[in-house]
Amino acid sequence: MRIYKAVDFYLQCLLLFGTIISICFIRPEMVDGSWFMLFYAGTQIISLLVNGLSGVAPWKMRKWRRVHQWGMMIVFILIALAFLQGSMIGSTGDKDDKYRMNGLGTLIFAAIPAAISTLFYTVITGKEWVNIRATKIEL
Repeated sequence: MRIYKAVDFYLQCLLLFGTIISICFIRPEMVDGSWFMLFYAGTQIISLLVNGLSGVAPWKMRKWRRVHQWGMMIVFILIALAFLQGSMIGSTGDKDDKYRMNGLGTLIFAAIPAAISTLFYTVITGKEWVNIRATKIEL
């Protein structure tokens, strides 16, 4: 678990910096299309599953993880709501209506808690990595 936690921490930092560089310097007009953001979200979901299935450990920050899990649930609910708005509300009956963007505001609003959750998760990962290195027990 020590190696996994080190890889997880460095990967989170690498993807965070990659996202910032991608957004600010490489293609600022493509903020929502950054591949780094997709990989960042994917690594967090994998890490949530791995840490959830690994059980209780003294180095885990359970309260912080619970806050992060609730934040991710809010993000998932907002994304689902945005897709439901886009598919059901305000349909003109014209399937080729290219100007209909129902749910886009909700989807953009979902980016705020998503960004906060990802930054918070990077902090959690770093703190747990420090905690796991401080333990004398080989995991």
